[in-house]
Amino acid sequence: MTEVPILDYQQGLYAFGGDEEMFLSMINLYDEEHFNQQVLRLHKGLMKMDFDEIRIGGYMMKGPAAYIGAQRLYNIAAELQRKGAAKEPMNSILKDYFKFLNVARELKKEIAKILKRPVSLDVADFDIFETQVRATFPDYSKTIKENNSAQNMNPVCQGCNIF
Repeated sequence: MTEVPILDYQQGLYAFGGDEEMFLSMINLYDEEHFNQQVLRLHKGLMKMDFDEIRIGGYMMKGPAAYIGAQRLYNIAAELQRKGAAKEPMNSILKDYFKFLNVARELKKEIAKILKRPVSLDVADFDIFETQVRATFPDYSKTIKENNSAQNMNPVCQGCNIF
């Protein structure tokens, strides 16, 4: 099974009819404006346990992510949208939120590489967001750490080390 790339350049380029200049311009716009706003919306929704904001934040991430070829971000945003709409237990949403932050970090790095510029400072905000969420939901973090120790695996993201 082939792993989905963090950003499928060819898929994104295809979506723009092969116009590389337009595609790169859209990635830049996405990175500088839309992306950060929607990450913040998801974070605020989570901190307030506002299922509608989680649903809307997931929804707002999906379209542009698919358009530029960021399928992994699209997939996790769709899960957050679905779980917010269903008002699933917060532990379930938190698992996907932490996956989302990891994918978002990777995507920001990939965009920086494609645009040949340094990674924007807002990646550091993701670390702050993660710390805030863990402080707000300490029982979640404690449960996950205990499960990881007992099972010797990370249920949030196989192969990731976020704890």
